[in-house]
Amino acid sequence: MISEKDVMEFHSPAAEDDNRHWAETNFFGFYNSKEQITIGVYNIFRKQLNMVLSNVFVAKGFGRDATECLFNDYQVHLPIPKDAKLGDYSLDNGLSVKATKPPMDYDIKYRSEDGEMEIDVHYEGLMPPYDISDPEMDPITAKRTSEHLAKAQGFGSAYNNHFDQSGRYTGWVKIRGKKYEISEISTMDHSWGPRPEFDSHNMTWGHVHADPDFAIHTIFQIDPNKDPVNYGELAHGYVMEGGKCYGLVEGRGSAKREGYQQKELEVEVTDVRGKTFGYKGKALTAYPWQAWPSVCGYQSLNEVTLNDGRKAFGECQDFMAMPYMTRPDRPKY
Repeated sequence: MISEKDVMEFHSPAAEDDNRHWAETNFFGFYNSKEQITIGVYNIFRKQLNMVLSNVFVAKGFGRDATECLFNDYQVHLPIPKDAKLGDYSLDNGLSVKATKPPMDYDIKYRSEDGEMEIDVHYEGLMPPYDISDPEMDPITAKRTSEHLAKAQGFGSAYNNHFDQSGRYTGWVKIRGKKYEISEISTMDHSWGPRPEFDSHNMTWGHVHADPDFAIHTIFQIDPNKDPVNYGELAHGYVMEGGKCYGLVEGRGSAKREGYQQKELEVEVTDVRGKTFGYKGKALTAYPWQAWPSVCGYQSLNEVTLNDGRKAFGECQDFMAMPYMTRPDRPKY
């Protein structure tokens, strides 16, 4: 279970962990579905180095590289302020994040150093944080525990401690004088643990939201070089319905791609109650987001139709490591 302390204070590595690679992350992703823009605010804190990688980006349309977006402020050597807390910090790039009601609500504010980009949004959690390492919350972790499998959640040690949470973003962003209102349901996440920079595990992290009372969130393993269409094993996920969260027990997914970039997707999941949900849809935006220097997250805002006919919106991020994508036996797209 995620506590207030887990979002307010930086965690310290255990004795057996690799302190050199220790990292703590925050991601706040939101969008304006009418204008078809998606905004990402991402930080990787490396407290042992007193540095934080901080990235604020805005994507619209179908970008082919990092330059084809509305805005991208990507700084990898920002100092962590001496008095900073995980739940209350202000960085030299103009970003500040404050947990106003931990672990549920946050204020995210940003003004770029050149004044061309501003963010003023409030995030309100609509469900308790979904702790993927808690066997009482996550049925897949419960099965792993009962079968005495390793603690790692399928993606190495970086995701031993991780939560996802669906919530409401309200406020605005302004890009070079143009203001976009934000009033959407989306998802944030937080991880802590050893996170090597060189060769990470592939995964797809995605969610869709039909209304404030319904969301689906999934994490699948993927290997597009082996199978460009079908997702691999479901690692974790949940259905949020009526303010309550129900862990997933099984799921499948597929994607149509241009190169590594997902353009269409289809997902079906079954939760711990035995209820099955599914959706299919297409990307409204596409952006090869380089989350950190050795990893590219092929990011998209998607419009989907649920099996019951409801429309929904959400993001998909297909994370792949540079060593994986540059091996000589990779497919030639």
